[in-house]
Amino acid sequence: MPALSFSYFDPASGRIVRTETAPLPLRVEAAAATAGVAATLDSKAEVTFVEPDTVHPGQRVVAALEWSPGADPAARLELGSAAATAGSRRIEGWAVPARDADAAANTNGLVARLIAPPSAAGTAVVIRDVHLETSPSP
Repeated sequence: MPALSFSYFDPASGRIVRTETAPLPLRVEAAAATAGVAATLDSKAEVTFVEPDTVHPGQRVVAALEWSPGADPAARLELGSAAATAGSRRIEGWAVPARDADAAANTNGLVARLIAPPSAAGTAVVIRDVHLETSPSP
């Protein structure tokens, strides 16, 4: 995913700061087709939070989505355990911490997966305004 430009107000300096995100490498895996089942493409990326130790069990993830024009209707996005179909403007569900190579929980990130048929080459989604909500204690 390419770098994205954005602006925010920095109250400490009293000014608007313009910057951009770091580009995210995506690992694309293709599942082989079997009798009667269409192959899918599975692109993975990680949403990384700046603050350490951010993602915990019992939190819900909520984010805004912007799909590319003409996104394949068979495409879906998974973020943690949340899922949304192409065209959805919002995704929400339980947060699941990403896993590091050693299978330890990475509490700074969530895995995002875009799953679509091979014909959906132009399908893309921008995930914005990601935040975590903690359920109140009973």
